[in-house]
Amino acid sequence: MNINRRSAIKQFIILSAGVALLPSCKSNKKVSLYNNILINEDQQAMLAEVAETILPTTDTPGAKDISAHLFALQMMNDCYKADDREKFVKGMQQFEEKVQKEYSKTFAQCTPQERQSIVAAAEAHKDAKDEAQYFYNTLKRLTVQAYTGSKYYLTNIQVYKLVPGKYISSVAV
Repeated sequence: MNINRRSAIKQFIILSAGVALLPSCKSNKKVSLYNNILINEDQQAMLAEVAETILPTTDTPGAKDISAHLFALQMMNDCYKADDREKFVKGMQQFEEKVQKEYSKTFAQCTPQERQSIVAAAEAHKDAKDEAQYFYNTLKRLTVQAYTGSKYYLTNIQVYKLVPGKYISSVAV
């Protein structure tokens, strides 16, 4: 087989491109929707379950139904400082580690009763200064904010009126 310099360089470039492209084909489970906060799909699912436990579905939509966890992530990504984002992610990891240590399974795998007890314990230690508690308090605040700003809430529960009231111009004084 006779190989000239041009075909050798061509084959080398194709091989190099293939080797460079190979790592990008590997599934990394990183959610790339947020450029300032890096979480994986499992963490996003855990976030949805914690939000749903805080604001469960009853005769009204719950946190999952209004995508409160996505709102919380978007707010964290766009509106919080880098230190707060880092503290939130570390707190999420610590929160999951506490659950893993106590129940030997992830928060998403826990039963609804176990989830309620985890959230009740977090509520009982509301004033603690650790990162796991910061995560819980911030997520709770953002979940409530997402719910009170949702279309369902503003059209069915607290009917929002753009103008405060009807203007009557001819009133006897």
